[in-house]
Amino acid sequence: MDALALAGQAVFAAYVAGFLLLTRRMAHASGDDPWLFARRSGTQRWTALAFRLGFALLAALPLIRLIAPRTPETVAAWPAALGWLGLLLAVAGAGLALRAQAHMGAFWRIGAAEGGLGRLVTDGPFAWSRNSVFLRQIVLVWGVALGGDPAAAALALVVTVAAVTQVAVEERVIAAGPGAEYAANRARVNRWLGRKRDEGAG
Repeated sequence: MDALALAGQAVFAAYVAGFLLLTRRMAHASGDDPWLFARRSGTQRWTALAFRLGFALLAALPLIRLIAPRTPETVAAWPAALGWLGLLLAVAGAGLALRAQAHMGAFWRIGAAEGGLGRLVTDGPFAWSRNSVFLRQIVLVWGVALGGDPAAAALALVVTVAAVTQVAVEERVIAAGPGAEYAANRARVNRWLGRKRDEGAG
């Protein structure tokens, strides 16, 4: 297996371990169950399944490639520069995604359900992206994909579609809740990246 592809996949596996460990610690500290996917219905059933399959298969890809390795020709044909860029993006995406998750503290949630979202976090990484964790996860999976494994690229696409779909679901749930904080934050911060120059809708 190409060393750069393996390194990116190892970064992803480490990220998943960190994600689960942080989730467990934050759940213990808050006393709440952050796994709102457990209450999923409608579209969230499919996004939950896509996330789980995408994450599990990406984390297991090094083992899968022991059974079904890529041919030496396909490995050699992939530009090393793209592999190094991918590894850099994977490391940055993983570290920044964990930082954004940790920043949410007791308000960390996985999925969306009315009455279960907790306080809206609008500072730190979320002052520049309303969906900071999702954005950084997308950077991570495409960094892994740049390692040159076509299976990783396919799984990155699955995770990206799931993230974009889940963002739409969560925004509807949050917007339907009480208070004007979300509307004000939406007027200040873009859905994916950057602050707005005007007060238009996101």
